[in-house]
Amino acid sequence: PAVCRQADLVPIDVRLDTYAEKWRCLDTLGKAYVIDVLKGLGVFSEPGKVLSADAIIESARVLPTYRMLLSRWLDWLAADGHIEAVDGGFVFADMPQVSLEEAFGQASRALDDTPMLLDYVERCGRMLGPVLTGEESALETLFPGVAGDTAEYLYQQWPVSRYFNAIVAAVVDSIVRLHPSGREFRVLEIGAGTGSTTMSVLPAIPAAHSLYVFTDVSDFFLGNARDAFREYSFLEYGLLDIEQSPGEQGFGSHSFDVVIAANVLHATKNLRDTTDHVLSLLRPGGFLVLYEVTRPPHWNDVTVGLIEGWQRFEDDLRSDSPLLLPGEWQSLLSACGFSDVECLPGPDSLADVIGYSVIVARAPVDADLEISAELSVTTTAAGDGADSRPDERDDVAAFREQLDSVPANERHELLVDYVRDCTNRVLRRDPNKPLDARQGLMDLGVDSLMAVELRNLLGVGLGLEKTLSATLVFDHPTVDAVASYLETRLAPGDDEEAPPETVARGSSDTQRVSEDDIRDLSDEEMAALLEKRMDEM
Repeated sequence: PAVCRQADLVPIDVRLDTYAEKWRCLDTLGKAYVIDVLKGLGVFSEPGKVLSADAIIESARVLPTYRMLLSRWLDWLAADGHIEAVDGGFVFADMPQVSLEEAFGQASRALDDTPMLLDYVERCGRMLGPVLTGEESALETLFPGVAGDTAEYLYQQWPVSRYFNAIVAAVVDSIVRLHPSGREFRVLEIGAGTGSTTMSVLPAIPAAHSLYVFTDVSDFFLGNARDAFREYSFLEYGLLDIEQSPGEQGFGSHSFDVVIAANVLHATKNLRDTTDHVLSLLRPGGFLVLYEVTRPPHWNDVTVGLIEGWQRFEDDLRSDSPLLLPGEWQSLLSACGFSDVECLPGPDSLADVIGYSVIVARAPVDADLEISAELSVTTTAAGDGADSRPDERDDVAAFREQLDSVPANERHELLVDYVRDCTNRVLRRDPNKPLDARQGLMDLGVDSLMAVELRNLLGVGLGLEKTLSATLVFDHPTVDAVASYLETRLAPGDDEEAPPETVARGSSDTQRVSEDDIRDLSDEEMAALLEKRMDEM
């Protein structure tokens, strides 16, 4: 009852009565961006030609990872009458027309109370082409330039997020009240990311006799969480890939009372396997608390739909989208052994218009389950040295003056030290243990999100007017290489990105080296690429 009451307590600033219009306007704007980018890629250059996702990938050099996204776009345009479905694909007689300017104006009026959401959609729309072709990382849409405000707003401050995170917190609070006194209360959060849901739930956790394990697949988030939640002594941190067996990663079987997963399980390849892995973490009678998009509006396919996790699904539960409807979640969880599956808010709630759900399910009560009460999580070194950060270099002018006043060979060494310090900070490493300037940054543990953070630190510390590329560490894969590149950016009049580099991929064709390309390279191709880059430098 308490949870249901919380689901009914929609914050007044959510303004539920406006969301049908908000979503309609954003759908129209998203469609306008889709038509605009497809025109730019030459998709509508030949009336009567059969269109398909595969054909677009081949002709416009779109990354193959976006095949399902392109298919959803074409289905969307066909449903709205802009193109016609035929055997083998789609055709059009006249070039589709939607006024981008008019659509943006309507969206601006409908979202006057949520301008940052509109800014996010607008930025994604502008970047569709570069993201599709691999010239920009999709992470740039959430972490643009030096600002992290977009992700913070969408996941923490947006009234919709606060509303659903409050429901998750109310669920956990109710479970705490039912928990046997004197027994440790153990919570694990999967893919905790920016910590927005964590922040809402922690006040409901009793400090005494509790353990909250914050997990993610990236050290980037673990390090940030250590700083954000240092006041909570019952938190521990660990890397967890829920697509793999948790037991093999050091997590005890059936040892948690609650598992929380906010907007993460859909980003896995096989939901049945993922759900089985989640169930293996829960004690008999333990609770799974999911927070998922369950009725996605079309505009999701020009925003969060660009992120890698939305392209990974491979199971037979999902055909064209990584998301499940509320009833589909209930069926899946029941089939995997969960009981008492409930979705909040209910279908009769006014909040149902938003299209998000908190789903609560209970693990079976089975006395024969082997319970491992000990947690043997191998926590990462994300917090090592966190209290002894390198120089923040607040005085940008002084550092630039120092660089300008020293000989060229000393200038390079200063930049190497600067890049090394920033890399240590991103990796949360002890600054007294210097990095090898020629060791690969990816070998040191720099992942995609850390690459964005490193790019931000470097740009701010040097006072660069033009933002560094999010693919910086993939294009310049060592501390020394990054320092050499920054030297060129600091030359008078040269503060702008160099033209994209290319690399042969086993044929005479060349293409932009994107983050996806790097991930797909074989060891031999990677070695050849690094050797080529080092020779060039």
